[in-house]
Amino acid sequence: MKKTITALVLLVSALGIQAQTEDAKYYCITLTNNVRHCGTLVSDDGREITLETQSVGTLILPKADIRLMQQTDEKYTSGALDDVADRVYDPARAAQATRYFFAPSGITLQKGEGYGHLSVGMANVTYALSDRLMGGISIGFGGFGFTLKHGLKFDEQWWGSFGLLQSFDWEDGSSSTTLPFANVTYGDQQSHITVGGGLLARAIPNSAAEFDTDGLFYIAANLQISDQAWLMTENYLGSSPFFAEEEDRGMAFLGVRRYKERKNRLTDYGLWVRYLEDPSDGSRFLPWLGFTWPF
Repeated sequence: MKKTITALVLLVSALGIQAQTEDAKYYCITLTNNVRHCGTLVSDDGREITLETQSVGTLILPKADIRLMQQTDEKYTSGALDDVADRVYDPARAAQATRYFFAPSGITLQKGEGYGHLSVGMANVTYALSDRLMGGISIGFGGFGFTLKHGLKFDEQWWGSFGLLQSFDWEDGSSSTTLPFANVTYGDQQSHITVGGGLLARAIPNSAAEFDTDGLFYIAANLQISDQAWLMTENYLGSSPFFAEEEDRGMAFLGVRRYKERKNRLTDYGLWVRYLEDPSDGSRFLPWLGFTWPF
């Protein structure tokens, strides 16, 4: 009888351990010293977290030392967490919330942060001079230029910004495009929507100081679908400062932004759509690929 009871106890214990293992959840915990521990959550008593890690075994972490705790999958490992990855995994921030494919949001980088970007026909570097002021330089097949953006944060869900995009031709250095803009963004850094516009002025070729001017309006949105992926859309009505031709009625970019921790890089996979002047001519579709290296 004793052997039977002992066997039942062992069986129940084994089943309990198996169920606990199957139900165990994998977490990455960032401490206040920016060290990240990843492993299976063993217990949480309200004061301490017990985590079973592959690198150092069982850890007991006081909650007072924990800055961020996120459930994730087992591809993430323990180690020192750099600032870019920290911004990716922090739900209150994002590695790249200041722009969509091209269009700016109302959100700004924090002082000392920046990024380099490379896409079809264009490369640029942007840096935050302060928590509100960003500046950048760009080069491309069509010319070179600079951007300035000043941001305003109204509350936890509303941002706004205004700024200037200025480009110059390679041939003679004359001004080719001037775009003062303003926008408003609603949401958080991971998921948000922006409405903006400006006055686009293009220099008339072989003219000393004459410009064609046109209004510009855009609406763009960003939706987080996982810790490392976001859906994006960027839509222009009328003029666009990016790759537009005179017969275009508008253009759009649709796609996905993904973060690759191993390469510390964001990649934009998208579709570029041009809406031609005559609706009967339909639209033009081209694949789009862009890379961003935050720092």
